[in-house]
Amino acid sequence: MVLLQPPPHKFAPNEQPTASPTARTALDGSFHFTKVRAGTYYLLAEYAGYVSPIAKVPSIGVDNSDQAVVEKLEKALNKITVAANKETAAEIELERGAAIAGAIHYDDGSPANSVEVSILRQEKDGKLAPVTIQLADRMGIVNPRTVTLTDDRGYFRIPGLPAGKYIAETTFPTTSVSYGGIFGGPSLVEVRNNESTALKVYSGNVFRSKDAKVVELVAGGERDGADITIPLLGLRSISGSILALSDGHPINSAKIQLLYADDKTTLRNIDLDEDGRFSLAYLPEGEYILRVTDPADTVKEAKHEGPMHYEVDKPVHTYGPVDQPIILHADVPSLIINVPEKSQPQKQ
Repeated sequence: MVLLQPPPHKFAPNEQPTASPTARTALDGSFHFTKVRAGTYYLLAEYAGYVSPIAKVPSIGVDNSDQAVVEKLEKALNKITVAANKETAAEIELERGAAIAGAIHYDDGSPANSVEVSILRQEKDGKLAPVTIQLADRMGIVNPRTVTLTDDRGYFRIPGLPAGKYIAETTFPTTSVSYGGIFGGPSLVEVRNNESTALKVYSGNVFRSKDAKVVELVAGGERDGADITIPLLGLRSISGSILALSDGHPINSAKIQLLYADDKTTLRNIDLDEDGRFSLAYLPEGEYILRVTDPADTVKEAKHEGPMHYEVDKPVHTYGPVDQPIILHADVPSLIINVPEKSQPQKQ
């Protein structure tokens, strides 16, 4: 696939973006665009197993309108000038990408099939960043990254990577899908996500990316054996309720973070259930801080925008945040956290 991208420009008010034209290469590798206006353009070519220019630009926290990102993208792409009423020729060279492969198993030896595997690249400053190896993964995603799923034997392979240092990350399945209309009637698909079970394990069978085993890839090289064992034995859970300190009633809205106590990095993010309860599963043993933010009593409020009708949560009373230290060596089934009035944030 070859994309013909006009140069960046500032959008006028109410200007609608348009998709850039693409062309499929012929069997001899040639491509052709017709009815192209004179001007400057950028060419982006992608082919499975080869390094896309997109993969050379860090993608974490990307805003494609940010000037620094725009400049990096411009340097990575082929720049051409099209003259009026003339045919313009351009050649694009693609570099064979490196590949990383391995197998994911549970600690009883069974394969972990259909689990997500993504790759993080170690940048020059030592920080880890998600990798995007093709344009389709990058566009329209807040934190774009390339994700593959393991097969029925737990194997994965991610090709098209630039040379560099990488770690593999696998995520325990958090989504479930329901279907309607199997025996007739309208087709229906419902997707639910449960972040309370979002266990991540990294290369070297560790739970924290900073402790992961780094794999170095050379240009066009192949590295097998990036295996991960998901150690389910010894994992714990935390569940409980969040109550108003003033009168003990359960609140129905809050954001909950489970942080590592040593460096305050986040292990898990969830929302409070409407009945005031929460649950976190598949947690490694250790010391944590359970952080409660934006606690509130809310009511449903109807909204109408043209033909759309929906409900939003309207806060009627808000409370202060709480940091609850936890030393986790066993399941915690009935944790009670009391949130104070908003003017009295406290540590329990």
